[in-house]
Amino acid sequence: MPEREKCFEQAELRLYSLKEKMNFSDLQFERIKSTIFKSSIWDRGIDEAIVDFMNEFDEDEKEEMKFRYETAKIASTSAKELWNQLNKCSDIELPKESIIIILSYFIEYFKEFADQFNDNKDTEVLIHLRKSLEDIKQM
Repeated sequence: MPEREKCFEQAELRLYSLKEKMNFSDLQFERIKSTIFKSSIWDRGIDEAIVDFMNEFDEDEKEEMKFRYETAKIASTSAKELWNQLNKCSDIELPKESIIIILSYFIEYFKEFADQFNDNKDTEVLIHLRKSLEDIKQM
């Protein structure tokens, strides 16, 4: 297996170890992951693409996609809203320490991609997540 693929596989495994560490169900974890991924890069183009994409699903799938769409959109506005939406995704009130752990794992995950594809320079996602992490630490 090429070195780059190994790095990505290990990053993915570390990210999924968060699911076990925090005792999230598959659905909770996928909702959290989806919210963090989308909220970090939200813009009008993504907004329109997601709405178009959601229309292709059946009603049950559409409801889940709508939930993820709404949480990511709201989470993109501020660190406090990100925290609120992650609480909504997990169906529990996550303490500050848990939010810090979650964001740290995702930062580590995206850092691997930045190292491999962006010459070790932070991407927009990393900048957003690091800012959110710092804001939450200050709360």
